Amino acid sequence: MGEVKGPVRLSGSIGNTTYYNKDGKTFTRRRTVTVTADMIQTLPSLKEVKQNVSEFGKASLTAKSVYAAIKYFSYQASVNKLYAKLTGLFTRIIKEDTLSEPGERSLIKGLGFRKGFQLLKDFALNPGAPLSTKLHGEIMYATETNSLHIKNLEPSDRLKKRVTHLELMVIVVEIDLNTYETMAYTGDAVVVQKGKSDMGEIVLTCDPLEHPERSRFVILCCQDLIKSEDNFYDRKGKDSYALQFVDFKV
Repeated sequence: MGEVKGPVRLSGSIGNTTYYNKDGKTFTRRRTVTVTADMIQTLPSLKEVKQNVSEFGKASLTAKSVYAAIKYFSYQASVNKLYAKLTGLFTRIIKEDTLSEPGERSLIKGLGFRKGFQLLKDFALNPGAPLSTKLHGEIMYATETNSLHIKNLEPSDRLKKRVTHLELMVIVVEIDLNTYETMAYTGDAVVVQKGKSDMGEIVLTCDPLEHPERSRFVILCCQDLIKSEDNFYDRKGKDSYALQFVDFKV
């Protein structure tokens, strides 16, 4: 809001500027326009906004569904923070779809590009502990058996000193990218010893899928364990577990 000084008193609007009088003074302010959903859908000048809204909506719905499926495996204190980060991730992946026109780009096509798929694999669902801080190995998901295979597994040398073992579990999130209906599946956990080498191939099995025709996100969960006598205890703390995407299948 600005004040107009001078002998002339104005009132009303000129272009996008509105003049009004108060307490014997003349003030001016720019007139604003409220953008409605109908305007976004119909005005040619808002075509780019419409395209961004469409793609953001796809990313947001996917993030909401994936988070709902995995929230019981995440120790994130803030639900909204992880949901927002997932939305940002899926938005960036959608934009990697260079085959489609803006507004028509999709997550599946974005993941078909190397950079889009790498964005998914580099995303740590627990930023306090990326998977590389827990273990190293060749990770492969077997679609036919719905199982995760880890070859040449080596616990990371960045593990806390009092950690004696790691508990590994695979989570498969089955998602319909049209309705955004999801289901999460897990299997039996496998415990591996810190410092042990030549473990061969570790196989993490998962419960059978009810809708194998759907797309699926594959996530590896890795929890620090402390063995005391004959019992195992979860190590507590924000960096005590890794939860990370390792694959996506259509």
